[in-house]
Amino acid sequence: MLRRRRDLADWRWSPAGPRAPDRGNPRLRRSRGRLARPPGAGRRGGRMSETPTTDPARVRSQDAPFRWQGVDFLPYKETGEAPFKAVSRQVLFHHPALQGELRYFEVEAGGHTTLESHEHAHAVMILRGRGRVLVYPEVRAVAGHDLVFIAPHTWHQFRADAEPLGFLCLVNVERDRPRLPTEADWAFLRADPAVAAFFDDSP
Repeated sequence: MLRRRRDLADWRWSPAGPRAPDRGNPRLRRSRGRLARPPGAGRRGGRMSETPTTDPARVRSQDAPFRWQGVDFLPYKETGEAPFKAVSRQVLFHHPALQGELRYFEVEAGGHTTLESHEHAHAVMILRGRGRVLVYPEVRAVAGHDLVFIAPHTWHQFRADAEPLGFLCLVNVERDRPRLPTEADWAFLRADPAVAAFFDDSP
């Protein structure tokens, strides 16, 4: 369940987890805490994975805003694989020593990611811009350094407002493929007025 912003001290992280009084694992909170670094994306059998081609340098500089040395600028997904609009993907970390992948996604103004659900969880930090996120059943506005937790089997989608929305996304290396909504799923989701407005409203 998402929690509304309170005093900033209530939302800071400690090594043991969120500081009291906010215990548990909320899906979205504003935080000044640090984000641990992991790795990248692809497929192996029925699960997602990707084999790195080279061992990454220990330190890689940012050579342009939100672009990094040795990191390919990739399409969000294969054309026709799933509906989305104006999204790019960069795999920042993928290494055999890591069990996770850290990716950077950027949604252009007015764009959106795929509406999907899957067994694996996502951990997201917003790096730039503003937008809205659906983490069913909640719809929230998001901005720089907000944290979003997407639990397993949760419908979710990111939408950019009138500026690009960029975010880090941490996932398991081995993960299941996303499930797209059926007509029955769409009807179920649109039965909630706030969720229907999320799909229909333009930035």
